[in-house]
Amino acid sequence: VMEKFGLMLQKEGYWDGYDPTVNPNIIAAFSAAAFRFGHSLLPTAVERWSKAHKFISSKRLSDLIRRPYDLYRAGVMDEYLMGLMNQVAQAMDDSITQEVTNHLLKKPGNRFGLDLVAFNMQRGREFGVPGY
Repeated sequence: VMEKFGLMLQKEGYWDGYDPTVNPNIIAAFSAAAFRFGHSLLPTAVERWSKAHKFISSKRLSDLIRRPYDLYRAGVMDEYLMGLMNQVAQAMDDSITQEVTNHLLKKPGNRFGLDLVAFNMQRGREFGVPGY
């Protein structure tokens, strides 16, 4: 099968050809619905860990979106990257953290922000995804 479809790895170098018959687009239903599966994987908090794999601290996801000020401090980016390696992943399911259903892009001083699930549903309606 790999040989039939030209999927075998080359011994060296890379293929730099171009096939104008290949359609690079994704279908609308995929971009509007299936591509949204990752939203259930978002954590409530983003953790920082040391290089020795010791927990340092965490911040609510809603406090970090569009406010990356922690990253300006020396060494903090490495701690967040270590957190990405150590933090337990969320399940891919129909549960989505309130950090993006009630507090997405919340302005300082406001109690609530936007709702990512509402955006997803509206996107499905606009694209005519089956079920709407």
